[in-house]
Amino acid sequence: MKKYRKHLLFSSEKIKNRVCSLGRELSKVYKGKNPLVISVLKGSVVFLSDLIRNFDFDFELDFVHAQSYSAMLRGKLKVAGSLSCVVKNRRVLIVEDIADSGRTLEAIILSLKKQGAKDVKSCVLLDKPSVRKTQVVPNYIGFSVQNYFVVGYGLDYNGKFRGLPSIYRLKSDRQIKEGKK
Repeated sequence: MKKYRKHLLFSSEKIKNRVCSLGRELSKVYKGKNPLVISVLKGSVVFLSDLIRNFDFDFELDFVHAQSYSAMLRGKLKVAGSLSCVVKNRRVLIVEDIADSGRTLEAIILSLKKQGAKDVKSCVLLDKPSVRKTQVVPNYIGFSVQNYFVVGYGLDYNGKFRGLPSIYRLKSDRQIKEGKK
């Protein structure tokens, strides 16, 4: 069994401050507009919970489930579940834990536009621009990170580490022995 070591990237206090700031910024944009906020499960739940507590505007909430890291899917994106809210002629804000290749956001944005969304924006906790495979760039970003595998604050590795209050870079013992940064 592989062993992993965690290296702190963002403390819980730093995350809290940034999420509060994002909430205030989004409140300026969406006040009086009653957007549909769509959370991408499962990773964004912790971020979403803290973020919406900082909103100063009315909104509706819905969820989609996306899987892209599963070994069974071999890198293919799977978006499951249908929205319970009407999208047509609505402003939509997608809340996602991490944007790396951009494929998840791209697929969800295209789907929402096909359903007639008036405007679609995205808010991500973490952005990895160095590995982007699409033209989709998140509108609101908590933090940018290098191409690290990260866990904590809702982000997981094989279902583990989601409950950590901070965000960590996860390194295997093999990576550490090889001296990889």
